[in-house]
Amino acid sequence: LTDSAEKNQKFYEAGVGAIVLKSLFEEQIMLEADWLGDPNMYPEGSDYLVEYVRQHKLSEYLELIKDTKKVCPIPVIASINCYQDAEWVGFAQQMEAAGADAIEINILALQTDMQYNYGSISGNVFSTGADLVKALRWIGIASAAVNKLDYAASGGIHSPEGIVKAILAGASAVEICSAFYQNSYALVGDYIHFLNLWMDRKGMKNIPQFKGMLNVNDLNGVNTFERTQFMKYFSSKK
Repeated sequence: LTDSAEKNQKFYEAGVGAIVLKSLFEEQIMLEADWLGDPNMYPEGSDYLVEYVRQHKLSEYLELIKDTKKVCPIPVIASINCYQDAEWVGFAQQMEAAGADAIEINILALQTDMQYNYGSISGNVFSTGADLVKALRWIGIASAAVNKLDYAASGGIHSPEGIVKAILAGASAVEICSAFYQNSYALVGDYIHFLNLWMDRKGMKNIPQFKGMLNVNDLNGVNTFERTQFMKYFSSKK
């Protein structure tokens, strides 16, 4: 979706406020090294191959950052998904040097499961609109408890109404992925148009006017908020 400067330029021209680049997966690097490797290879040769593949993939990613920054004058966010803690800092430093405005850190698996193998993935590929409930619940709570941070709603934005709900809950931004995969970047214009019409209808001149309007303003009532969300979720189940 965002694996080339050309694609990213289309999203910028469509009106997005920032771009999260495709993730760089350490598992993917390790799997490719294993595939190319020979079990009969000397340990030194195997180590060299792994390092070569790692550097090659990282170099490709750094070029993606640089090329995207040339055509997109908006924040470009790099995304890393590491399995071993030794690689996090080094990856992040090089991405920052390449021009990334921010870095998204993904945790695929906490290493508490001794049976976990890198590359194993479970769950649905795409999100659905129902997934937004969890983001709304916790942004509504967290944005009231710690209001000096910016929160981005991720997962479940499949309609422009979802964007409005996320902002009302306290989100400063929304991340959209599955909806673009299933449709196209042209959704950006439709979503922005809906948001502008909604704001005009409600008499809102800017987003800060209604951001967090429906979050947990009274932290002492957080249990009531959570209970309401709980009842709403399970009452919809048949």
